Amino acid sequence: MHLLMSAIAAFSSVFTTGVSGPIIAPLDQASETILVGRVHAGSRVDVFADARWIGGAIAPGPVVRVRPMTRLMPGEVIVAEERNGAVTTYGLNPTTVQNDYVTYHYDNFRTGWDQSETSLTQANVGSSSFGQLFATKVDGNVEAQPLFLSQLAIPTKGTHDVVYAATENDTMYALDASSGTVLWKRHYANAANGFTPFGQPDVGCKFIAPVIGITGTPVIDRSLGLMFFDAQVKHVQGTTTTFHHYFHAVDITTGRDVAGSPVDIQASLMVPGGGMVNFVPQWQLQRPGLLLSGGVVYIAFGSFCDLQQRQSHGWILGYSETSLKQVAAFTASLATGRGMSSFWGGGYGIAADQSGDIFAATGNGDFNGNTGGSDWGDTILKLSPSLSVVDYFTPYNQALLNSSDLDVGGGGAMLLPLQSGQFPDMLVQEGKASTLFVVNRDKMGEYTPGGPDNVIQELQGVVGPKGGLKGGPGYYVSPSGQPVVFYCGSQDKLKAFAVLTSPSTMLSQIDQTLMTFHGQGGAVPDITSNGTTAGTDIVWALERPSSTDENLTLTAFDADHLATRLISLTAGPWFNMGGGDFVAATVIGGRAFAGSGNALTGFGLH
Repeated sequence: MHLLMSAIAAFSSVFTTGVSGPIIAPLDQASETILVGRVHAGSRVDVFADARWIGGAIAPGPVVRVRPMTRLMPGEVIVAEERNGAVTTYGLNPTTVQNDYVTYHYDNFRTGWDQSETSLTQANVGSSSFGQLFATKVDGNVEAQPLFLSQLAIPTKGTHDVVYAATENDTMYALDASSGTVLWKRHYANAANGFTPFGQPDVGCKFIAPVIGITGTPVIDRSLGLMFFDAQVKHVQGTTTTFHHYFHAVDITTGRDVAGSPVDIQASLMVPGGGMVNFVPQWQLQRPGLLLSGGVVYIAFGSFCDLQQRQSHGWILGYSETSLKQVAAFTASLATGRGMSSFWGGGYGIAADQSGDIFAATGNGDFNGNTGGSDWGDTILKLSPSLSVVDYFTPYNQALLNSSDLDVGGGGAMLLPLQSGQFPDMLVQEGKASTLFVVNRDKMGEYTPGGPDNVIQELQGVVGPKGGLKGGPGYYVSPSGQPVVFYCGSQDKLKAFAVLTSPSTMLSQIDQTLMTFHGQGGAVPDITSNGTTAGTDIVWALERPSSTDENLTLTAFDADHLATRLISLTAGPWFNMGGGDFVAATVIGGRAFAGSGNALTGFGLH
């Protein structure tokens, strides 16, 4: 609990000693719990959003976490009430819920939809008033999606909207989101003492070069004031070289590691029947966005180009965000043989539902889960918060997908918010084989030898018929009330699919762009709107570089009429043309941000 207590101390220090009553830590729309301090053990603590009760709990000590019954919405005012015996005390510091971008693709469902965008409209984004605000040089490739916090107080530098950019040189930058001014930067390797990022020759894989440092998108807990990420570091000491993945928990206002951070990641699991599978840091790539769910940070790993198949495994490891101790471990290839079954998804983050169950898709590898085994190649997994297998779906042609390197997990799984009809809980997922799966999260379909697959729908060759997908989709509800899924596959157009639930449940294509996205693996769509207000719904995507264009391009379209392209703006260079530049734009708070080979570029209204 030491990080919890230090967070309470940090935010309570801004109040005078004469102020009494419960206080609430800073909140945003992604906050799963409401952190209330300055309460008494055994007292009843209730919280209210705009005077509406949303949850309560019994305080175990001076700090209590209350899980709200409904999702927090930006702009809501949260107040706490404590009842200690016959005495009722009201909090005197109402906290307004901020709109932040604290995790990959905006939320744990990975929808990429910010429905609280009040500044950007189709009219002003499509005019000359929208353009580049800044391009701040950074010290390496930015593979991770930029993150954003609104109205954050930075020591000695005032309050700013802050955008964070992580580089492959193991450096984190915090920039003013309007000007690009560096508020702080911190390097998490130490060359003077022999600590540097992995080098591309160390792993033999061309996809990330010349160095491999922070690749997976970090995750932020605003209530604790912490950012979590994985930094890949090698240590050369004389003739000895060791490789490490360091799990960092850093202060969002300074970048400094908190007590107990970083943690040198290690893991081992017993193989049924004897033997061990060990986490081998040199051969594990941390590409998927990190997930924070239920107070646990989940970190997923895959391989480098499938080169070390016996030593590379698909791992998911869970760490408590308050103790930084490892609390869960899972590998999708629990065998001493081939290994593999990577988690990578073109950088797309693994997902979680409201109950904390985790959804993640694997790449090529052996499969025997249907016969009681523990190898899960080319499978969409549903895992409990403790990382045990709850359910799964594996295509009937898994053996062919495995032998052909057509990873089901080449793209990530997106969870659809609650739908009407027969299947309220669904996910969509596609990988390298250009087969889009619509899966019932409550009964996923498992494995059917010889087929057909027991899923809601399979769409063959509709998204990325020339190369499948590396990344994932986006989701929003149109002004007419129609739920829509956006996909952009390799060498393909950005396409819109209506989510239909009557008379049967299915995706049906309703629109596509005129332009084709030529970069490797397609693009990851983001959507902004002011609720379902017409004229505010915009879908954004970074066009990845092709062999003839070494620049990233920020594009935006009328989400209801994809033939209407609003902008096409250069977003920075990319230097590793042999690599997988699986980058995604971040759009929030009236601005758009894109990482590139040497810069973080911001766009907005002039």
